[in-house]
Amino acid sequence: LSSLRDFIESIGGLEGRKAILYMSDGLAMSAGEDLFAALMQKFVNSGAVSRMHDFNAARQFSELAALANSSRVSFYTIDAEGLRTEGLAAADSRGIETPGLMTLLDSTHRSNLQAPLRLMAAQTGGQAILNTNDVGPGLNRMSADFKTFYSLGYSSGRSEDGRYHRIEVRLKDGKRLKVRHREGYRSKSTYTRMADGTSSALLYGFERNSLSVDLRVGEASPQGGGLFLVPIAVDIPIANLELVPQGEFHIGRVRVYFTALDDEERQADVQEVPLPIRIPSDQMTQATDQPYVFQVELQMRGGSQRMAVGVRDEIGAVESFIVRTVRVGQS
Repeated sequence: LSSLRDFIESIGGLEGRKAILYMSDGLAMSAGEDLFAALMQKFVNSGAVSRMHDFNAARQFSELAALANSSRVSFYTIDAEGLRTEGLAAADSRGIETPGLMTLLDSTHRSNLQAPLRLMAAQTGGQAILNTNDVGPGLNRMSADFKTFYSLGYSSGRSEDGRYHRIEVRLKDGKRLKVRHREGYRSKSTYTRMADGTSSALLYGFERNSLSVDLRVGEASPQGGGLFLVPIAVDIPIANLELVPQGEFHIGRVRVYFTALDDEERQADVQEVPLPIRIPSDQMTQATDQPYVFQVELQMRGGSQRMAVGVRDEIGAVESFIVRTVRVGQS
């Protein structure tokens, strides 16, 4: 689950709809559920029911689905076991006194392993392929989801509170038609959304540069211990920013985000810097012909580094993400 969470977070900043094809032959929703079921059958009032809830992971799976929804990721799940049979019921059951107990345990075991696959697909608007050895038709249905679909959007009046909000879609012809969709979303703050985009740009090398920003790297200064102080300059064309006249000035609000990944795959935390831009109104004509230059010095390890920069024009609500590879401390 931790690996899935990390992967979803890494692709959260990529544009558009995304899908994860998740195959598993068993990650139980509730560890040992069949054992507890046997205990409850064998020893009535044993208190096994209360203990069983201690091992239930439904909340963790639901949180994973909520994270996926916030990042526009859908789960398409496959039970790698294929067509599951009543294996336990057919086995030697000597010593089992309760009639039908093995069949009950088999059903409980199968349902317990498939429950996460059903949940992740249902809550994220995906599909689950279960109890079949022929996954071809199911894969074709999954493929069709990305060829024929409706895209519905709305503007929420809620603030970026970080809470989970449910979504319901109703059909006028609910008897003849069915709809699959995400069951909700968790609102992201501006920082989280921009940090996700900057990290995704860094890890996957995508660029989206509506503001036409550029990144320049100066000469690194040795600091000892394999570390260098590296001057960084981000050029932001003023002509591409939304500036608001206020008195004798034109005001802009920009935020810059940056992170780096070294040659040992160690990623620096995303840093955020607000840039209040204030240009005298009588200088606007000259200012729009040049960039606003943001400069900072970063402490970085020597060797190959990949840097990503995100820039957001707060007033114009326009974002850019760029990636550059640099050699620190080497010619």
